[in-house]
Amino acid sequence: MDRSWIIAPRISKAYENEVEEFLSFAQINSPTTDAKYFCPCVKCVNGRRHSLNDIRSHLICNGFSPTCTKWIWHGELLGHRTTCPAQPVELESGDRMEDMIRDLGQEGFRDFHADIYDDLQIDAQTPLYVGCKSFNRLSAMLALVNRKARFGWSDKSFTELVLLL
Repeated sequence: MDRSWIIAPRISKAYENEVEEFLSFAQINSPTTDAKYFCPCVKCVNGRRHSLNDIRSHLICNGFSPTCTKWIWHGELLGHRTTCPAQPVELESGDRMEDMIRDLGQEGFRDFHADIYDDLQIDAQTPLYVGCKSFNRLSAMLALVNRKARFGWSDKSFTELVLLL
């Protein structure tokens, strides 16, 4: 079974269809007596059991964990071989600042102070440190916030980490 869809954009119809296929697979193959299944979203990573409706919401909102390629918790046999995708899934990349501002809309943008946008633009163009080509100040902070959400760090621990860094 092709698993390339787990890293596809979650707003696509193809992703939504594959989530439904996964849920059907889990419902048919998973050994469960309480209608609760292991959730493979990026937050639960098969560590929590939920209803199929909750798992659907988690997979659409949070995304499918890219490490969950073998569905042994959902009834897939260990010896089952998965096929590699025929073509790689194209992921969106690049500067998304303008897209985020457009999504916010004019009304939402009025709520912001104009200097916040300027600060974000400056941070997006300032390297994290001299000679750094992988991260700018904004992308580094966003990567940390992403990990905070992904691994359930408390606000206090995150603040302490940022202060330490």
